Amino acid sequence: MKKYSSLALALVMAFCCTSVAFATTQNNAPSYDSCIADVVDASGTEYLFDPETNEYLPICHVEDEVAAISLKNGHDYEFETKFEQKRLSDALMSKGVMQVDSESNTPIPGGVGYGAYFTSDFQSDFTTGTTLFYNIICPSKAGGDVDDHLYLTSTNRAAKGVEAFISYYKQDNPYFKVYDWARSSTDRWQVSMTYDDLADYLTTKTISGVNRQCVTVQNRTAQSSSTEWKNIVWLKNYKTNSYDQVYTYTYKATLSDQRDSHYGSWGPIVETFQDSYNKDTNIIGFYNINLMSKTTAYSNNTWQEWELLTDEVSYIRNDKLGFSTVFLSPNYTFGVH
Repeated sequence: MKKYSSLALALVMAFCCTSVAFATTQNNAPSYDSCIADVVDASGTEYLFDPETNEYLPICHVEDEVAAISLKNGHDYEFETKFEQKRLSDALMSKGVMQVDSESNTPIPGGVGYGAYFTSDFQSDFTTGTTLFYNIICPSKAGGDVDDHLYLTSTNRAAKGVEAFISYYKQDNPYFKVYDWARSSTDRWQVSMTYDDLADYLTTKTISGVNRQCVTVQNRTAQSSSTEWKNIVWLKNYKTNSYDQVYTYTYKATLSDQRDSHYGSWGPIVETFQDSYNKDTNIIGFYNINLMSKTTAYSNNTWQEWELLTDEVSYIRNDKLGFSTVFLSPNYTFGVH
C-alpha cells in the first residue's frame, strides 16, 4: 500500500505537520480566522481541537495536493449521477412529490439503510457556525451481497455545507469523497481519494469490544465575514498526529441560506442504491459522533462545547433494506450489517 499518491503531498506532510499535543493562545498571538483554526500560537501555527482525545492538534494545509490527487483519480460519473438523482428525489419526496429515474421511469432504488437524522430544533441550533466530528467505521470491503454503490455520509446541519464520506462500489476498496452543496450544480464533486490515498488517515479503534478500521473527519461550516461563509473538511492524520485540511471553500451566503427543512437534515447515515440485502455486509457505521455550534458573532472566536449526538437531538431512520443493528449507543455510535 502506498503512503501518498504524490511526492508533493508527502513533502507537505513532512514540513508542516509536527505533532503537538496541546497549545494555548498567547497574549501576543496573531489574529486568526476562527473558521479555520480553534487556536493559533505566537508563531502563527494553527490548531484544531480533537474532542475525542481532548488535544489541540496542528493543522496541515494540503488542499492543493488533494485537489491534484482528486483530479488524477477522476470522476465516477455513474455514481455521481445516481447520487444527485437520489438527492433530488429525496428533496421532492420531502415535499410530497415522487421522483423516478429519468431512463427507466421507475422509482430510484435504495434509500437509507440505517442512520441518524437531526431533530428540526437541533438542526437549526446554530447562527454562525456548525462542526461535525465523526469516525466512519469502514472495513476495506463492504462484504455481503453488495452489488452497487453503498456509502456512509452526513451533513453538518448547514444546508450549504458539504457531505464528506466513504463510498463503496460492489466489493472494491472504498473512496473518500467530498460533495459541496455551496457550489454550482455542475461543480459540487470536489475530493476523490482512493483507499491507497487514505493510508495515513486509517486507524483501528476498539468499538463494542472489537478492533474496527476507521477514518476520522471534522466537517465545518462557519460564517467568515458579514457576507461570506466557509466550508472546511479535515482528516485526522494518524502518522503525524495532526489534522490535514483537505478541502476549503468560501462563498456568499446568509444564515437563511444555511437553514432548510430538508437540506442539512440528515446526520451520519448508511445510504445505498440497492433495494435489499440478503447477506450480512461487513460491519459499517459511525463512532463517537459529536457536534459543536457557534452562536456568537462571526468575528467572535467563541464556540459552544462539543456535544454527543444523542437521541434527544436526533432519531433513527431505517428504510428496511436488510440492515440490522449490531451495536448502538443512541445515537452517537452505531454499527450495522
